[in-house]
Amino acid sequence: MCGKQSTIEGQCEECWGKKHPLAELPDKIEFIQCPKCNLVLSKGKWIQPNYERIVEHSAKLHGEVTAWEITPVKNMYEVIAHGEVSGVRKDEKHVVRLHAVRNICPVCGKLLSGYYEARLQLRGSNVGAMAVWLEKEAERIGKKDSTAFYRHELFKEGVDFLFGSKAVAKGIAEGLRKRFNAELTTSFQIAGRKDGKELRRTIISIRSGQNA
Repeated sequence: MCGKQSTIEGQCEECWGKKHPLAELPDKIEFIQCPKCNLVLSKGKWIQPNYERIVEHSAKLHGEVTAWEITPVKNMYEVIAHGEVSGVRKDEKHVVRLHAVRNICPVCGKLLSGYYEARLQLRGSNVGAMAVWLEKEAERIGKKDSTAFYRHELFKEGVDFLFGSKAVAKGIAEGLRKRFNAELTTSFQIAGRKDGKELRRTIISIRSGQNA
């Protein structure tokens, strides 16, 4: 085809490689990303952005890719796929544009709408220390569980924390009980109806003990 010495199936390696790509990639790769938390939707789950994974999921493979190299170049990304096709080693370069389609994730949507499942009411003489511990614990849990979001409301008698997850709120309340010798009182509030069923919010009053 080009006059060079044939090495693979009657063709030189370069001409053979053009007809046998390691991977096919579109010029533009779109993905859904939340503009508030920057998480990316991948196979039905919201995860931390991983551009290598986005490229890999968008590629049509014709061989075995052992590694991807992705380098930003202005508004584009240079992608090098390392691997082999039919036993021939290849380092194949592509240039693609990654385009984020902005869409609020469910957790941020709930946060923006003021949604919450449980209210923790901190009361007593040790409210400040309990609030500091609660926020640190919520931050720790939030690194693995995005539903651990919360907001707070101040009152004369203490502070309320409104959590997006009832399970997270209950776990933190139990931690406060043990750490601050606190008394817990649980009640419920009707928040509406969905599919004929009552939606209830959990309210946990936490009062620190005298020996906390």
